[in-house]
Amino acid sequence: MPESSGETANWTMNWGYAPAMSADGAAGAPDGRFEEVLLAKSGGRFTLDIRESMVPREQELDFIASNKAQLGDMSITYVAGTYPVLDFGSLPFRFTDILEYERCMNDPDMIDIFSAVFRDAGLQYLSSLPSGNMKFIWGKEPLTAVADFQGLKIRTTGAVATQAFQLIGAAPVSIPGPEIGDAMYRGVVDAVVTTLDYGMEQGLDDFSSDISVWSVMPVISGAWTANAEAYDELPADLQWALRETAKEVSRQQYYAAGPEFIAYQTWVTSTAINLNYPE
Repeated sequence: MPESSGETANWTMNWGYAPAMSADGAAGAPDGRFEEVLLAKSGGRFTLDIRESMVPREQELDFIASNKAQLGDMSITYVAGTYPVLDFGSLPFRFTDILEYERCMNDPDMIDIFSAVFRDAGLQYLSSLPSGNMKFIWGKEPLTAVADFQGLKIRTTGAVATQAFQLIGAAPVSIPGPEIGDAMYRGVVDAVVTTLDYGMEQGLDDFSSDISVWSVMPVISGAWTANAEAYDELPADLQWALRETAKEVSRQQYYAAGPEFIAYQTWVTSTAINLNYPE
């Protein structure tokens, strides 16, 4: 830790994962783990004004890069068609689970790549954050072979996953997360790709008889990121406090994602929903 500068900082933070209180979302909440750890590491001199979903998720990076907010927990998947173009967590069959993705993201060379690309966008990359295992397809029919995807109206997230499902014959549809249950109920889509926890939270168990496990989209990529100019203006000790907070909270989020996944898997298997695997 650098010697204390005695300076203070107050930043606006966009809580992009609001109102989710799962492992990926809860840390960014007001009085949540990120704010708590940052206050401790800065000796109470780095404070946050945390606001919920100030802009849609696909606009968050532009919002931070233009310094309208100085900090945010953002989803790379939602902006993969623009920048940073680093949504490789969504590449088909690339990762087995979220913890394998974490090991990848802790590689020093990977951190250097992310840091350089984020800087090009006017951002300071701080750390990775998990958004869950996305290999679960909720629907009313089992999907056990590639042929089952032909013409399937399926809700996807992000450009990479959308293209992947198109390549195996499905008809991807873009629908906001809070509307997925209603979309299945009304027949707007036949199936939804999402995590077990979000699917249960949105009531998909009321409209689904089957969950098919396919790693066509293994992971949603996410990051803690800051405005580059605002970061550079911080004294060395507050830069340190911010970086160390992001790294510590990231480890806690990934750790929490493990037992959270097991808990929801146990919940799903206790229902009448069938879990199906490819032939």
